[in-house]
Amino acid sequence: MKILIITRFSPERLFLVELLEGRLILEIKRLAARRKYSKAMATALSRGRFLSEVSHSDIPYLDVSLILTKEHARWDLTDIS
Repeated sequence: MKILIITRFSPERLFLVELLEGRLILEIKRLAARRKYSKAMATALSRGRFLSEVSHSDIPYLDVSLILTKEHARWDLTDIS
């Protein structure tokens, strides 16, 4: 599962992270469901596989399942995998 993590807004810092383990995916989903977004971001960045830093113009072309910020988690409803 790939997620996009937005760490700052001025200027934006966007990171693409891939979660490979099923247990890690479940942990991130649980943290997001409990609205513990900062902890979900820290867990994903520390235990997930960093793929790249992304520019704002690349966002429409990314294939991600979850977008995380400190205040929100947004699920990609078009992802059917």
